[in-house]
Amino acid sequence: MEYINPYSNSTRWLRGNIHMHQFCSGHLDLGASGHIYKLLHYDFVAITDHNQTHGRNAIAQWERQAGLVIVPGEENGKTDHIIELGVHEVTPTPSDDYLERAKALRAAGGFVMGCHPQIYANGEDNIRRAADELHAVEIFNALKEGRGSDEERNIAFWDELLTAGKRIWGVASDDFHASIVGPGQGWVGVQVPEDAHVTWPLIVEQLKRGAFYASTYPGFSRLT
Repeated sequence: MEYINPYSNSTRWLRGNIHMHQFCSGHLDLGASGHIYKLLHYDFVAITDHNQTHGRNAIAQWERQAGLVIVPGEENGKTDHIIELGVHEVTPTPSDDYLERAKALRAAGGFVMGCHPQIYANGEDNIRRAADELHAVEIFNALKEGRGSDEERNIAFWDELLTAGKRIWGVASDDFHASIVGPGQGWVGVQVPEDAHVTWPLIVEQLKRGAFYASTYPGFSRLT
């Protein structure tokens, strides 16, 4: 097996939460919740409301209010959710089947990740079936851990996928819901060029390349 190194020599890393909600379990305008993340030294957040997206004007307004980059996206599906980042419109899918949804979301061009597999009866099986279509799987979700999910099991599951030859990244997130879970518990550190102008398309492309790490505490300045 060949290891393809996604990292450069850059020491510029952007901290971000790529799973959070505005219209779910307590409304908190993204201008306000984003500002909270800004105070915690985050560089970006992604808005991933269930089966809905937000337009360019709304994203631009929230960026001005929060003072950080907002990545547009959605959390797709009635159950066995899949996140797609980098879209302003919900991607149509041919059915509710997990694999078919994953294929459609990947074809739309965004960063696609399977969410919190431990809370679904067929969560791991669905990730296995769709591993070639997903960019990543959530290996830590603060909301689900707080509700008793066995998030540590996701590490062994991710190792199983990698051992089977699947090229799938691991991500950590807050799954921020204003009235249920607080910020700053799980995040990704995305590597970007030292002199880059940071935009959400750049962040999405770096995520798709795998130029990031997932963390619940430590940060890194260089990976070699």
